[in-house]
Amino acid sequence: MEDLLNKKSTRIIIGLLIATPFTIAAIIFGLYGIIIGIAGIAEKSPILLLLSLISVSGLAGVLGAWRRLVKTTEQLSNKEQNKIRTMLFFGLASALALFIWSIYFKWPAAIAMLVLILTLNTFFIYATPKKL
Repeated sequence: MEDLLNKKSTRIIIGLLIATPFTIAAIIFGLYGIIIGIAGIAEKSPILLLLSLISVSGLAGVLGAWRRLVKTTEQLSNKEQNKIRTMLFFGLASALALFIWSIYFKWPAAIAMLVLILTLNTFFIYATPKKL
């Protein structure tokens, strides 16, 4: 997986066809998440605060995916690789929480989208080597 993501053509295709639409959606939902967080503080609602935290942590995952797409593994320092993996794990946790939420409310379209996001996130985590 790492070799596939190190190819420039693959990174460009993933960036244009997959990452850009997901980034736009993540920014929109991240902004809604901030608004929900403000409402959660005003209403003193832990559920709204949790949803806000989940959506904002998804933005960290998207940022980690873009950082991984920009450079090959050889161009990344050990510290940068670990930072990217951490950001991707934040995104994975966010997508997993939203996936569980979607199953609970029986939203099939959201479930399908989140399965795709979880799969892509897992691919990016495995394609970024762990350096200590």
